Formats: sequence, C-alpha cells, structure tokens
Amino acid sequence: MKRLGMAMTGYIGTHEQAVLRSGGSSPTSPEDPQVGAGTAWRTIHRYGRVEILAEPAGREAVPAPEALDPAHPPPDLSETERLGLAALRLRQSEEYRATKSARPRDGEDWDMPGCTAVAPRPNDARTAMGGEPLSSYLEGRVGVGIIIVEGPGSELKFSDEERTKILAEVQEGLGWLARIAPSGDISYSADIQSVTLDVQPDPLARDLEARWRDPAMAAIGLGGVHDYASSVRRWFKARWAYCAFFTKYPLWNFAYAYLGGPHLVMDYALDNWGPDNMDRVFAHETGHIFNCPDEYAKSNCTCGGRWGRFDAPNGNCERCAPGHGVPCLMKKNTPSLCDCTKSHIGWSVETPLYARHSGRVLDVNAASRNNGASVVQWDWYSGDNQRWRLDTMGDGYVRATAKHSDKVLDVKNDSGDNDAAVIQWSWHGGDNQRWRLDPTPEGSFRLVAKHSGKVLDIQGGSKDNGASAVQQDWRNDDSQRWRIEGSGR
Repeated sequence: MKRLGMAMTGYIGTHEQAVLRSGGSSPTSPEDPQVGAGTAWRTIHRYGRVEILAEPAGREAVPAPEALDPAHPPPDLSETERLGLAALRLRQSEEYRATKSARPRDGEDWDMPGCTAVAPRPNDARTAMGGEPLSSYLEGRVGVGIIIVEGPGSELKFSDEERTKILAEVQEGLGWLARIAPSGDISYSADIQSVTLDVQPDPLARDLEARWRDPAMAAIGLGGVHDYASSVRRWFKARWAYCAFFTKYPLWNFAYAYLGGPHLVMDYALDNWGPDNMDRVFAHETGHIFNCPDEYAKSNCTCGGRWGRFDAPNGNCERCAPGHGVPCLMKKNTPSLCDCTKSHIGWSVETPLYARHSGRVLDVNAASRNNGASVVQWDWYSGDNQRWRLDTMGDGYVRATAKHSDKVLDVKNDSGDNDAAVIQWSWHGGDNQRWRLDPTPEGSFRLVAKHSGKVLDIQGGSKDNGASAVQQDWRNDDSQRWRIEGSGR
C-alpha cells in the first residue's frame, strides 16, 4: 500500500499519515499503546478508528506503519472517520500548502475591531463552568468536540468542501501546537457533530450565541456546552476537553473563546482574515481555552495579572512590554509562542518559590553547583540559586530546575519518609524529581512529590534563614504552601 505519510503535510513542516486502528470504535485508554508504538511515529489526531501520525525525528531509521490512502478510503468508515481522512488529504495537497505560504495578513497584529477576543462569561448556567476544570493547561490527550451548526436558507449552509476545510484547518492549528509542545505528548480525539436548525437568524437578538447554541445542544441531546464537553472528556478518557462551534449565524465577533473553556465560536468567513487563516485563529482561541490572555493592544491587555497554570503575568502585552513585546500567536498572526504564552498555557515558567509562612524563598544553599547540595529557605536577594524553571513533563507533573546549576529539585535517595531531605541533583527522570502543582484556595500551591505523595515543606515550620526543605505529609500548614511569582520571560 502507498505510504502517503512520506508527503509533506500543510504548513507545519512535517510528514503525517493516517492508519486504521483495528477493533471497534470505542477509544483506547490513555495507557494503551498508540498505533505507532514501537515505531516512534506519534499519534496526533484521532477520528474514531482513524489515527493521524506524525513522523519521528529519525524517520529514516524507523519503519513507518502501513498508511491509509486518503484518496481511496475504506468503504466502512464513519462520517467522523471520513472527514478526518479527507482533511488530511486536503492538507497534503500542493494547493493547500500554497495557500498557507501565501496566507493573507501574515504577521499582522490581531489589532482590528471585530478581531479575536476573549468572550465574557455567559449568564446561561448551562454553559457555566462547574465542578472539575476541563482545560487547566495543554498537555496529554485532549477531547475536542467540533460542532458545525447550519440554519435555514443557503446563506447558513455548509458545503462538503467547507466542512472538509474546517477539519483541515483544525488539524493544522492543533497539530502545530502539538508539534511545538516540549513534552511531546499532546494528542487530540475528535467528536464531530453536524446540526441543522430551523431557527431564523436575528442580527438584533440580545444574545446572538444563545439563539442557535441552545437549540444545537438540544438537538445533540445534552443540557448545555459544559455537559457536552464533559461527555467528550469521559468518552475519550481524555485529560482535558473543550468544544468548538462553526457557524454562519450572526455573531457578536467573528471568533471568540471563553477563557478557561468550555468552548470557542468561529464564523466560517473570519471577516477580513479569511478561511485560510482559520488554523492560526483556531490555535489562538485554543490558547484562550487553556487560559492564555490576549497580548495585542486593542484587547486592552495589561502586563500584570495572574494567568494560567503558573499564575504568570501577561509580560508580552503590546501596550506595556519593552519594545511592545515579541512576536507571539496571542499577539499577532504568526506561528510562534513567546515565553509568556508558554507559561500561561502551562509548559514552563521561571520563578522564585515563596514559602507562605515565612515569605522567604526556596534556595540552593551557598549557591552550590554540586549534586547533593541542600535546599533551604532564605531571604530573596535575586540570586540564580533562588530561581527555578518549572517545566512540564507531560504526565501532570513538572521538574524544578535551579537556574544557577541546571540541577533539579530532588528528594534525597528516593526516600518515602517524612522529613527526608530535599536536595538538588542532576536530572535522571526519577519520580522523586517530579512534582505536582496543586492549587490551594488562597492562591498558593502545594508541591507533591510523585514517588511519595508527600509535599515540599520547611522543616518544623521554621521561619529562619537556612531552615531545611524536606518532604512531609500534608498537614494544611502554611510552611507547605508556595507562591509562584513567574515572569514568564
């Protein structure tokens, strides 16, 4: 069979191919091997049994799985599987790659009235967030519900070509985010719904979204957007989930998202940006889903605030950043993410760690660069031995790397005991070097060691300079609560 994965895909500069997973249509669990397991080909998108894989770094040395031919799909594919494969075929075409190379308004700021924006939270309780967050940071398997909403009349209909275009642009935008993610573990499982309503458009309606959104949710058979996103998460056994509406009904803005989820909304025409920019607009709005703020001037951004997984400020805001900031997808139509946005989306941040009980920071004693050097608390004096880079590991945990030594926060000898010393050590990937950040109600975090389930603590609750960092059972003490002051830069 022809290996179409050898063809370049889209604008993101990689080779991708589709394979058909054997068995039924129910999803595998996150722990199950992906189709490409053992070959180093990496699953990026799932559409039922169809999985789209990206090439490994050393592709020549690793045999690729047998590929489906998107031009000749098997006859028994579901509509979701067929659309996913058709989208890949479009992205592999010379014409598609040419449109991406010549996209309109490339590099321009999202800086016009009616451009991308963070939507206000609707009053409709059915779409309000409730319970466990659905999109705290971008990592792991993500369920994505794609809902194409049509209305009566030709101006509200989608052609087959437009449907394929939507799926191709979503693939392109999400694939780019997965490709640049440092953990290399992001994948997307898609549920595709197409809804045709008999609701007439009303550009003067008080709530333009609710006019078509609520009937669309009723047609799917769910009480609201949050219910739908939650069901997508459960069905795909995903870490996170959100949903995206595409429609030609009148909107208050041609593209917008609800900060932190559960959904985004896009008009197919995308005003004067055009459908060929849909991939970047979709990636930008997905940034909002995962708690990234806008950075362009007309969004009225500021350089402060506490955003995303690491509570980092919006340091790349065009209105106040030095030199008006650096190129970044949350600022302009460009394929790059700045350090600030990487901190907001949950990938990395550089920060001191302040102990809540004492106001002192986590410090490598005497600025030692040696393995085994003790970690203590000390007054902040802006030393590099007091600055920690938190990097996502892709499993819900981070490693904390001391800036001065490039060594990591480590529980000595992999101990599971209370009062075991916390030291710095060269990274070896051990669970005693992985820490989970659990937010606490007052805005701090507890750092939980993966190997023991115990938390980072200052021994005896001391407030003195030089007091040792240890691990300890969680006691709900302020000596176990840590404040992040990440710059994101």
